[in-house]
Amino acid sequence: MKLVIDTNVIVSGFLWKGIPSRILDLIKANSWQLCLTPKLLEETERVLHYERLLIPLFLSGKSTNEIIESLEQTGVVLPDCRGLKIIKEDPTDNIILGAGLSHNVDYIISGDKHLLKLKSFQDVLIVSPRQFLNVIKR
Repeated sequence: MKLVIDTNVIVSGFLWKGIPSRILDLIKANSWQLCLTPKLLEETERVLHYERLLIPLFLSGKSTNEIIESLEQTGVVLPDCRGLKIIKEDPTDNIILGAGLSHNVDYIISGDKHLLKLKSFQDVLIVSPRQFLNVIKR
């Protein structure tokens, strides 16, 4: 199975216990392919520097660099899909759609309302972390 995980889910998965961290564990345990792009990694690094995340990041015992390196070791990094402008309200969401498109993934996992509203994009299902767990339980 090939997946793109939105930045919000990646960050939550590394900093807190819960469904996003379970998904990251399942990716490793099942040898699913985590699909990444340079822009997705840049966005993740940028978000990890938010002031409100400094304490959770410290408490996680991981540095931003360690998280990015872990993603690079777990996932496959391929070139970005350029010029995609589907979501105008939040252009950074197009990074996630582009990653899904360029990798031809099965699922985009996101907590973002703009992405979830689409439900699918060019045969890629867009689901919340909870929806994804429900799908794989079947």
